[in-house]
Amino acid sequence: MDFKKFSFNIVLNVLIFTFVASFFAALQLPADLAYYIAALILIGIAVEVYLPILRFLTLPINIITLVISVTLILTAVFYIFELLMPEFYVNGIAFDSQSFTIITIESFVLSDLVSMILISFTYSVAKGFIEWMRSNC
Repeated sequence: MDFKKFSFNIVLNVLIFTFVASFFAALQLPADLAYYIAALILIGIAVEVYLPILRFLTLPINIITLVISVTLILTAVFYIFELLMPEFYVNGIAFDSQSFTIITIESFVLSDLVSMILISFTYSVAKGFIEWMRSNC
């Protein structure tokens, strides 16, 4: 893999993550610009370094393996960032109560770990969709 393609993929991962992070208020990225940029770049590098490892292990990279593996990697990265990086937090996602004609769903809050998994899964689905679009065009 050449450096130009690797750099493009990192920038693409940063853009995908920024897009996904805008939907989740539970994800608090660092306010300090240096930490913010470092977090985004490290997330992009983690995903881009992991994909050749999957190829080395001879796992076929299709949408399902990409979504599962990127979800696991990003959940681990989020957990490590939360432990080591100041101002990086993933709080529980709160859902308001919903009332339908037949059923009422009470409000609830997801745990921090489940929130990490949900955000990682959303990112991996977006990444899988972009990769599918790139491979079919």
